[in-house]
Amino acid sequence: GSALVARGSRLYRFDSETESFATIANTGRQLDEIHRQGRTAYLTEREEVLRYDLQARRFRPPIGPLQHLPNVTTTTALRDRAGGLWMGTQEEGLLHIPDPEIRHVQSIDGEAIRYGFGFRKAEDTVWGTTWGDGLFQLRPRRRHAVPDGHALWVSPRSPDGHLHGLTSTGTGRGRHWYRWTPGGGWQFVAFAEGAIRGYVETSGTGYFWHNRGLYRHVPSGDTTRRTRLRAWPVGESQHHLMGPAPNGDIVLFDQGDVLRLRRPDGAVVDTLARVPAYAEAGGRRLTVDAKGRVWCPFSDLVRVDPRRGTAEPLLEGVEVENVGMAGDSLAMAKTDEGLYLLDANTGAVRRHLTAGDGLLSNDVNGALLTEDTLYVGHKSGLSLLPTDSLFQAPPALHAVLTGLEVNLRQRSVQADSLLAPDERAVGFSYTAASLTRSSRVRFEQRLLPQSSNWSTTEQRFTRYTNLEPGTYRFEVRARLGDGSSGPKTTRVFTIPPHFYETWWFQLLVATGVLGLVLGGYRWRVRRLQHRQAELQSAVDERTRALKARTEELAAEKEKTEAQAERLQELDEAKNRFFAHVSHEFRTPLSLILSPLRDTLQRAAGGAATLSENQLRRMLSSAERLQRLIDQLLDLATLEAGQMTLDLQPGDVAATATRVAEAFHSKAQEKGLDLRVMGPEARIRTQFDPEKVETIVSNLVGNAVKFTPDGGRVTVLVER
Repeated sequence: GSALVARGSRLYRFDSETESFATIANTGRQLDEIHRQGRTAYLTEREEVLRYDLQARRFRPPIGPLQHLPNVTTTTALRDRAGGLWMGTQEEGLLHIPDPEIRHVQSIDGEAIRYGFGFRKAEDTVWGTTWGDGLFQLRPRRRHAVPDGHALWVSPRSPDGHLHGLTSTGTGRGRHWYRWTPGGGWQFVAFAEGAIRGYVETSGTGYFWHNRGLYRHVPSGDTTRRTRLRAWPVGESQHHLMGPAPNGDIVLFDQGDVLRLRRPDGAVVDTLARVPAYAEAGGRRLTVDAKGRVWCPFSDLVRVDPRRGTAEPLLEGVEVENVGMAGDSLAMAKTDEGLYLLDANTGAVRRHLTAGDGLLSNDVNGALLTEDTLYVGHKSGLSLLPTDSLFQAPPALHAVLTGLEVNLRQRSVQADSLLAPDERAVGFSYTAASLTRSSRVRFEQRLLPQSSNWSTTEQRFTRYTNLEPGTYRFEVRARLGDGSSGPKTTRVFTIPPHFYETWWFQLLVATGVLGLVLGGYRWRVRRLQHRQAELQSAVDERTRALKARTEELAAEKEKTEAQAERLQELDEAKNRFFAHVSHEFRTPLSLILSPLRDTLQRAAGGAATLSENQLRRMLSSAERLQRLIDQLLDLATLEAGQMTLDLQPGDVAATATRVAEAFHSKAQEKGLDLRVMGPEARIRTQFDPEKVETIVSNLVGNAVKFTPDGGRVTVLVER
C-alpha cells in the first residue's frame, strides 16, 4: 500500500496510513519518472536509467553508457514480459534493450579491442586472446597484458588446468609458447618452430598443426624437439583439421577420413568415419564432444558420429568459424550471422543469438559459457550475457488478422462470413507484434478442409482462388524463427453454391440426362433394327442376283465347253481335210511326175520331143508342188505333235546352196541379182535334208518375191 515518489534527486516511500514520507535514496541527479517491475524500480534521469532493488534496498548498475546508448535524454522506461527494457527519449524516439543485464566491452585498461576475441578458462580465471591487441583478463578482474610485448595470440586447448598461448614472432618461422599459472602468470615455455595452433596434453607435450603436417613438440631448453607425425603439402593444409579427443588422443580429419591418432607416435589407431563428400572441404579446427562426436566446421557444420557411422550436416548454408562445447550437452557455433547454441545430442538449434538479442554485432569468433555468464567475442569487442535468461522462451506471438480480400476487393475483417456464390477468391492479411525481432517472425497457415498441413511463410498475406462451394476455416499462427508457435487465429467463411451447383438441381439434371440417354438408346436400338432389316433385304436381293448370275455363268460355261468341243471337231476335220487333200494331190502329181521322168530319160537319148530344159523345169515345178503338199502334211503333223526328223549325214552347205540356186530363173524374171555364196570347205553334219530344203526354199522364195525389181538378194552360207 505504499507509493514510490521521486522529487528532485531523491527517492521517497510514501506510507498512506501514516501519511508520511521516508527517504529511500539520494541519487544526486534529477529524477524524471518511476516505473516498478517486480522488485526493481526504474528511474529515468537524463542519459541513464537507474535501477533500484527494493528488496535489497540498493542501486544496481545503471543502464546507459555500458550498453552504448546514444547521448540522449531519457523520459520514460518500461520493462516488458520478455525482460526487455523500452526507453523513450527526447531526441532518438523509442529505444529497446532486449536484456538490460547484457554488457558490452570494447576496451579494457584503455586498450581498444579491435582484432577479434577468443576465450580460455582455468579455474576461476577467464582470459581472452586477440590477434593484434594482446591478452585481456576478464575474471576475476579485468586487465590488459602483452607478455614480452607480444600482441598476436592464439590459445591451444589443454586439459591440464593451465592456459597456454602461442604468439607470433613476426618472422614466420614459428611461435613462442607461453603457459599461464595462477601463481606465476604468463611464462615463456619454448620456441615452437612452425607451430600455428594445436593441443597441449597434461604432460606438457604439444601437438601442433603446421602448414606442412602435424608435429609433436617436447620442450627442451629454449626450444622444442619436434617430430613430424603426419605430413601434407602446404597447398592442402586447409583440408586437415585436428582436435583432442576426451581421452587425450588426437582426432584428425584427413581429406575425407576422420582418424584417431595414438599418442605419442601419432600412429593411426582407428578410422572413425569416412566422409568423402567433404574430402576437399576446408576449415581451421575440429571439436570432439564428450561422447566422441566430431564437429567439423566446413562450408556447413558437419557432425560425425563414429558409433553410428553417420555424417550429418547442420546449419546448412551458414559458414561456421569454429565450434566450442559447453559441458556435455551444448555446442556453440560461431558464425558471421550470430552465435548458434545447439543441442549436442540432437543437433537442434536451441537459441540463435544476434545483435537483435543484445549482442554487440553479428560477427562471432569466440564464445565461453561459465556458470553465470556467456562470453561472446566479436571483431571489435565482446558481449556478456547472463546465463539464466539464455533459454527463457520468449512470449508466444499472437497472430492477428488485419485484412480480408474477396474477389480482389478489400472488406472489413468483421464482414459477414457468408459470401456470394460467385465469390471464389479469398485472401487474408495478418501480422504479429514483435518490434525487436520482426525479421524473424514466421507464419504458419492452412485452410481447412482444403489442406490439413501447415505451410510456413514470411509473407503477411495469402490468397486462395478457385474455391469450391462449402464452409472453410482459415487458421494462422506466428512464431519467432524456429521457436514454438503461438495460439492460432481462425476465420470461418462459407461459399454457397450457384443454383446449378445445388444437389437438387444436379439430381434433376442427372435425371433429365438419364432420360435423354435412355430415349436415345431406345431410338438407337430401333434405328439399328431398321437398318438390320434393310441390310437383310439387301443381302437377300444380292443373294438372288448372285444365284441368277451363277446360273448364267454355268450356262455360259456349258456353251463354252460345247464351242470348245466344236472347235476341236473342226480342227480334227481340218486335219482330215489337209490329209485328204494331200493324198488327193499326190496321186495326180505322181501320174505327172512319172511320165516326165520317163520322158526326161528318153530325152537324154535324143528321142524326146521336149527339150531337156523344159523337162527339167517341169520336173522341178512338179517337185516343188510335191514339197508344198509335204509342207501341208508337215503342218498337220506339227499341230498334231507328231513331227519327227529324218537325220542323215551330209554336206548341209551344199544342200542349202543347191536349193538357193534353183531360184535364179525366177530372180532373172524380176531383174534381181541373186548371189549365192557358200563356204570353200564342206560342212558335214547330221541333218534332215528335206526340212533344210524347205527352210532355205521358204527364205529365198520370200526374199525373191518381196525384193523390188532390180534389187539384189544375197544368200550366204557359212559355218
